[in-house]
Amino acid sequence: RIKHLESQIGFELFKRDKGKLIPTKEASVLYSEVEGMFFLFRLIQQKIVELKEATSGTLRIASTPSVGNTIVAESISSFLSGHPEVRISLDISKTEEVNDQVFHGLCDFGIHTMAMDRPGLQFKPTRLAEMVCAVPIGHSLESQDKICL
Repeated sequence: RIKHLESQIGFELFKRDKGKLIPTKEASVLYSEVEGMFFLFRLIQQKIVELKEATSGTLRIASTPSVGNTIVAESISSFLSGHPEVRISLDISKTEEVNDQVFHGLCDFGIHTMAMDRPGLQFKPTRLAEMVCAVPIGHSLESQDKICL
């Protein structure tokens, strides 16, 4: 398939070395151009799943590994023990991906440790360690000075 694609576009995407594929400079440039398309494709897939499963009542949280695998996961577990009917999804990603997910509506809010200057997002301090909660402009949590998890 790769050879077929390379013949269609007229240049090599990968160097082949002892059974390994090594991306060429052209492949890296092409990948950086289509990376955003992959992100949008995941967004569309998520929306399709939500529509199929009618999971609009699910709370979707994105977080970085440093806090998502510890404090946030523990907070979710504690909350669910008293509210078993609630559905919560937690996606662990890099900081910028967490912000992208919040901005594009892939999650309801994001938790990480760095407040940033990013148009379209507000960063609010939390009471758990040194973290911020990223929420889209107009979100109900935007009016809160601090957010308790």
